[in-house]
Amino acid sequence: MSKLDIKLEVVGVLQRSDEVAPVYDVELDNITSVFSDICETLSLQPNVQFIVSGFGQELWPVDVKTDLLCAVEELGEIVQKISLENYNFELDFYEQGVERKLIFESRDLEVIIKCESYTNWIPLPSSITMSKNEVKEIFYSLKFTFCSAADQACPNLINHEWFKAWSESRQNQ
Repeated sequence: MSKLDIKLEVVGVLQRSDEVAPVYDVELDNITSVFSDICETLSLQPNVQFIVSGFGQELWPVDVKTDLLCAVEELGEIVQKISLENYNFELDFYEQGVERKLIFESRDLEVIIKCESYTNWIPLPSSITMSKNEVKEIFYSLKFTFCSAADQACPNLINHEWFKAWSESRQNQ
């Protein structure tokens, strides 16, 4: 049976960035600006890897700087929905090179996950079924690991009020 896996893998201790956090413009920036800076810092760490697999491809062509950013942009809303037992959502890997969308649909105690490709890559199978607990674990673990990695590598960025509000948003574990 095919299974979806989405994870941020951190091996060992991350090198701490001593860079001063940028001053974000409240009219031009938002939480995505903070996420972008965190993902850029994490992408420079040789022991950090973003991994997505499933639908017939063991390792999707994803990276930390760009594709993790896409996932994290959507992660807050996804975790919020899951915390309310709502498993109907989408995760769009819209960046060039991946260009796929995962559509999650709740069915009793399970979640049907469909994969749509915007390229000539064909998902095989095009849908898989996982338990709600498995789906919950994927996204809660992704958020936890992202926050932990950011805490180690980007201490000046995680103290920004936007990041604090996002990281403290409802997440039961």
